[in-house]
Amino acid sequence: MARIAGVNIPTQKRVVIALQYIHGIGQQFAGEICQKVGIQSERRVNQLTDAEILKIRETIDQDYLVEGDLRQPRLSLPAPQFSQLADDVDAICHAGAAVNWVSSYSALRAA
Repeated sequence: MARIAGVNIPTQKRVVIALQYIHGIGQQFAGEICQKVGIQSERRVNQLTDAEILKIRETIDQDYLVEGDLRQPRLSLPAPQFSQLADDVDAICHAGAAVNWVSSYSALRAA
């Protein structure tokens, strides 16, 4: 298995499908990543070179927020960027988050 963004992706699947095993990357982002890296959509993970896997990792790290990043304080954003986001929106609900609007702050676990 190839490990990308902390996830073991299946090697027998096409890259564009396997990347979707990473939370935060769906069909559209998987296609964008393959296009940015220059990988044809019909290629399978087990056909990738180490250099191509590295390019995929770097592209995801630079351009996309994935599960591991979303668990970090401030969504792993730099403080100024997070402050701007906090000023612009009232709430961010991640699809994998446990949200309870009525619990007290002391009862909630820190994100």
